[in-house]
Amino acid sequence: MAFDAAANADIKKIVLLKSSTPALIVDRMGGVMVAGVGVNTGAALAFGGIGALVASGADKTQPYSREVSAKFKALGFDLHDSYADRVKEALERAGYEVRVASASRTSATKFAANLAGVANADEAVLDLGMVIPVINWVESEKKFTPGFTTTVRLARSAGEPIAYRNSFAYVPAHRKTGVTLVPLEEKYSFDSFETVLQNDKLLVEAFQLGASGVAERIAADLKRRLD
Repeated sequence: MAFDAAANADIKKIVLLKSSTPALIVDRMGGVMVAGVGVNTGAALAFGGIGALVASGADKTQPYSREVSAKFKALGFDLHDSYADRVKEALERAGYEVRVASASRTSATKFAANLAGVANADEAVLDLGMVIPVINWVESEKKFTPGFTTTVRLARSAGEPIAYRNSFAYVPAHRKTGVTLVPLEEKYSFDSFETVLQNDKLLVEAFQLGASGVAERIAADLKRRLD
């Protein structure tokens, strides 16, 4: 994206607006989506339009999704909290003063609406975007793999030009995404849904590593572009 380094060089304080999962996924699936089980959906659809995925028959995966969501809840794991904590830590190591906003994202698509009233005059807002934790069955590989995608944006306030924007995909390295790749390690692939459930702590570890990987890339981007 175009970036006006001179106009944004003095950004030193950042407010994080935590990521969110669409209500449709939370209400129907508990917050985690198991995709591709019993329906004809590929990786692109699993990481793409939610409405299209549900319309294609993804309700068949609802029991699987709810099982994994319950596992995460029992372990006290919330990807949005983990992601925000790791971004905060990475930005602080890069020299920024960072706090997490008490407000939540109000819109899945309207960036300006999410920024309204969040930051003080000397702060910029980093919206961590929409994040759906996905455990995707890839028929051609006979594997379940965890992952997520997100687009982050930084601006001083609602109505101001976007100072930084980037999209990330946490998926196996061999998959082509067209966005910044954060590669998933092979050890976090599972050959059956039973194996997924038996390795819930390993699954949480995979999502935590993904959050850390995205956080480090965001911090590196901002350090390079804003300094």
